[in-house]
Amino acid sequence: MREKLLGFIVWVMYKSLWLTWKIEITEPPEMQTLIKNKSPFVMAHWHGDELALLHLSARYRIATLSSKSKDG
Repeated sequence: MREKLLGFIVWVMYKSLWLTWKIEITEPPEMQTLIKNKSPFVMAHWHGDELALLHLSARYRIATLSSKSKDG
């Protein structure tokens, strides 16, 4: 029960933050073609953007890669 409550609180906090962000998705024509053909491609981002990019997991089929270092 405690885990479910904590998960719900984190979800509410994320959704509250998400409502304050202005996010514009720009897909170049090459990327749109890859998506339409269901071809794999690599996307990169800056450290610290992970939270803002969580909503993209619904739009793209994402797999992540990180290093074994403590900041990975």
